[in-house]
Amino acid sequence: MQKKKGFLVSCKRVKFILLTILISVLGSCSQEATHIKPRFTGDHSTMQIRGLWYVCIQARQRGLPHLPPPVHSVHCDCVLDKSREQFSAKDYEKMQQGNLTKVFTEINLECQMLNNLNPSQINPTSV
Repeated sequence: MQKKKGFLVSCKRVKFILLTILISVLGSCSQEATHIKPRFTGDHSTMQIRGLWYVCIQARQRGLPHLPPPVHSVHCDCVLDKSREQFSAKDYEKMQQGNLTKVFTEINLECQMLNNLNPSQINPTSV
């Protein structure tokens, strides 16, 4: 009788372990794949990115010489990131110059606010 009782207890344990494994496997199969939208379109060439950043940094250093270079670098990084998040390289080609200036002025103001720069000290049209 003792052997039979021990056998039943071990069978229950095996069943419990198998049931737990089965539930785990089935639970993992039922999850939907999460699609994460990439931050950037990825179609900007290295030269386009460098060119845009260079124009930004030069304009800021010329227009705001009293600010230290790291402030300009952080700001231009923000401007490039925001523009690449919103537009593909092909979008720039499609925009007319006036629209492109307006877009970058808006992004410039957004980055000034994000970087806690006092707008009264900065002329947004100079960047």
